[in-house]
Parts: sequence; structure tokens; C-alpha cells
Amino acid sequence: MKFFLGMFFSLILFNTLYAQYEMNISPKALIESAQKGDPDAMFDLGNCMLEGICAGIPRDDSKAIYWMQRSASLGNGPAQSMIGYFYCSGENKYISMDKKRGRKLLESAINSGDPVAKMISESVIGICN
Repeated sequence: MKFFLGMFFSLILFNTLYAQYEMNISPKALIESAQKGDPDAMFDLGNCMLEGICAGIPRDDSKAIYWMQRSASLGNGPAQSMIGYFYCSGENKYISMDKKRGRKLLESAINSGDPVAKMISESVIGICN
């Protein structure tokens, strides 16, 4: 499971860094996009804050979870997958373990149309039993 979890976060991290590089987006623009309601920007901002890997955006786990939860609530598959995992595993101190809620988010991620979110969610949904 630790190997898979490492792979999971590596895929998410790569996607966030690639998006930031590809769009050449500044931290200010990313924050503004998230504040305006862009679920992809919310997820990217949350991931930057969770991992502390984006220049100009400080690490802040509680704000990271806030942005990821908002993104997940707007249907972002990768956010649903990550937050669902946290609910099922109890591995994040800002999210109380709730396997029913986690399973529901992982199922939503599977149906989101995002192939990475689908693959990851199908692989970890078993921990929600």
C-alpha cells in the first residue's frame, strides 16, 4: 500500500507541476483562479500547499485540505480521489476518518471521467470497507 500511495502522490504532484509549468501561471494567478471558483485551480493550489512544492505558495496543510475539499465538491476527480482516500485511511489530521463518505467520494472520482482519478480510486476503494 505504501508503494501505491507513493505512486498516487507522485502522479498528482507531476500533474500539478506540469499544469503550473505548461500554463506558466504565477502563484497570484493560481490563487485568484481558485478564489473565483475554478475547481482545477482549487485542486492545484491545495496540492501546492499540501506538498510545499510550488514557488511562492507556502506549505499549509489546513488550507490545502480546504481547497481540495472545495474542488472535490465541484466535481474535480483528482480532488475527490485524494479527499476520499484521506477519509478512508485517516491519514490526514484535518480529515476525520469516515469510510462511508470516503467511499462516496472515491465512487464519484471513478465516474468523473478523469482516467488518473478513476485508476487511483479503483485501486484504493477497498480500504473503505
